[in-house]
Amino acid sequence: MYYSFTEFLANASAEYKSIQSAFLAYQRYITDYCRVNLRKRPTLSAKSLQQEYSLFAGSGEPTKSADAAASQMVQTSIGTILNTHNKFHVNRRKSNANDQVAGTSKRKAALEEEEEEEEPRGLEEVTPDRKGKKRSREPISVSDNCWHDLYLAFASAHFGEEHFTIPAIPDGLSPNHRGLYSLARDRLQEYQGSKKNQRDPMLLKDAMVAMSCLVNLLSPTSYDYFSGDFIAKAYDQCMEKDFSEHQQIVSWLGKFKDSVNPVADPSIIRDTASIEKADLIKARLLLGDKTRSMHEKVLEVIEQVCDLVTERPFGDIQTLSECDCLIAWTNIFKTMLPDGLTLHTGETGLLSSKEVQCEISEEYGNEGSDMGRRVDMKFCYGHIEVANIEYKSPAQKKTTRAKQSRKNLRLGRCIQRRLENLGVSLPEIFCGDISGYIGIITKIVRVDDVYAAGKVTNNVIALPTSKTALNTFMDGQTLSCIVHLLDRLAALGASAQVAAELYESAESEVEFEEDTEYDVIPRHRFPKTVDKTIILTPRKKQKVFHNDRSVRPPAAPIFS
Repeated sequence: MYYSFTEFLANASAEYKSIQSAFLAYQRYITDYCRVNLRKRPTLSAKSLQQEYSLFAGSGEPTKSADAAASQMVQTSIGTILNTHNKFHVNRRKSNANDQVAGTSKRKAALEEEEEEEEPRGLEEVTPDRKGKKRSREPISVSDNCWHDLYLAFASAHFGEEHFTIPAIPDGLSPNHRGLYSLARDRLQEYQGSKKNQRDPMLLKDAMVAMSCLVNLLSPTSYDYFSGDFIAKAYDQCMEKDFSEHQQIVSWLGKFKDSVNPVADPSIIRDTASIEKADLIKARLLLGDKTRSMHEKVLEVIEQVCDLVTERPFGDIQTLSECDCLIAWTNIFKTMLPDGLTLHTGETGLLSSKEVQCEISEEYGNEGSDMGRRVDMKFCYGHIEVANIEYKSPAQKKTTRAKQSRKNLRLGRCIQRRLENLGVSLPEIFCGDISGYIGIITKIVRVDDVYAAGKVTNNVIALPTSKTALNTFMDGQTLSCIVHLLDRLAALGASAQVAAELYESAESEVEFEEDTEYDVIPRHRFPKTVDKTIILTPRKKQKVFHNDRSVRPPAAPIFS
């Protein structure tokens, strides 16, 4: 039986302690309901679901009583469930007796056509209809092909070739796509026009970001390629007004500062925090509660940062290594982690980037990595990656940190692509760039027909290294940013997990029906749309897949 959220909430109000937990239970209920019932009742369209979610996400009472994390999760999940619901029906294949009889001959004919075709197959794609039947081939737009040509010029520049052709700006691009194309093209021209021993690699990194359909708001030089209205809109979408002010944390730390001398020795502040934390633990255990409160976690962080100031376990800032920075920040993030969210360190592979590399392998015919690009730290919700953070030693050159920032943004786009493929609607991805004990948090959002990356807040996050810095840390801005970040990642992960369950269910049915119908859908080697393109750094020189698969003459290099 189908229940609206209002009916479900009324029945579950005595069972669940919060609106957020009730909403998560309702998401699981919707997941099971779609999997079991929507095959028999395709008339139960997204309209009825939209009405239920609109009630919850609008001005109804449930929204007023939900906290910020639950409210954000609701907004994300509206599009997630509906998008996955629609995809579930679009991808369904209905069995057809005639197709089954002719399945073997169709498969053989398609394979022969694929081998014998002499025209550029890369410029075409096959679009399946609702029943899985093959439509006539449709040429990919000129705009998509021009991005491919621009990549070939970039790859030639990356591998040190002296002579390569940079394509002209094509007609028919949207204003934002034209801005990205012009930016990437100008960077390549500037790189090509420089003397070989004076070429700035940052020019190539900026071109790669633009070719990944991403406007980097951290680079003011990119503003010249876009309208002022677009820059203002993108900036507003990235900024979070109250991101650096968590009311509870600011209140707790304010009372704690009143109880100690702000200029007291850090060891005294640490011991005071330990005593107050012990009192909280004792009171909690008397009530039979085994779960640590956020107040306890905040006091534990105060103990950790006091140790950084007094004991200096990693020495002076000038001698910090990348691993030292990673350990110090990992302790803070690990202490404040909410339920369901996990962090992974140690140059772990980003699986979302592996998917992008596999697509590149399909497109160009070269072999991709089995691990994906390595990152210093990533956050996961279950098996789903939701964010990444990169660390650098403060002793590194400024250009090295800038390269790392560009890499981090493109890896964030890989995570975003993965969540979009699962069915998450307009996921907002957070990235972190940390150098030593100071860092910034960046957000990647969809703006019109492109993506933009900008700072979430004008405040940096920083760990203290002196008494003065410790007093500033206890104002709560850094901890507020960290807690808000982790809460948003947990909400995104919970929503993505529901989308993944629907996606896996729909995919398993589609794969089964394709097997029974012997339906053959030839692969495409060029990206379908510009906004799906992501460029990662080439690893080694390879040969391009040409039109005739049996012939691979020397060509512009591509990445693995």
